[in-house]
Amino acid sequence: RITTGRGSSFRESSERYERALVTELGNLLRKRAVGATLVELARASCLVAAFRSALKIVHPSSSTRKSDKELLAMDVDIIMTGLKVAQEEQLKATSKYVNECRKEPMEVSRSQMNSLRFNKSYGKGGISED
Repeated sequence: RITTGRGSSFRESSERYERALVTELGNLLRKRAVGATLVELARASCLVAAFRSALKIVHPSSSTRKSDKELLAMDVDIIMTGLKVAQEEQLKATSKYVNECRKEPMEVSRSQMNSLRFNKSYGKGGISED
């Protein structure tokens, strides 16, 4: 039948277009991930999830989409990059805080230590002053 031939041709071109979209999106996201902020990476991950959902609706029986491996791999890449960025930001913030906060140990004399007593009662806590 002619309809079957056209349907088959349409399906093939639709799947090629879908693969091209996925490839283009992957290339774009990977390029933009370099130097991206955590917020931008979170948005990219949401974009990939929305794109996957849209493809499920538009092309439910697509052979390209059946395994969904490429889009999932992109999302994993984005999330792992986000984790690295978050770790780097946390390390910078921690280093800054530690370097700014130069605390020195408090001097405690023996007389002050003798004024502390230890509560041996079970529910009353550890150290208290007389």
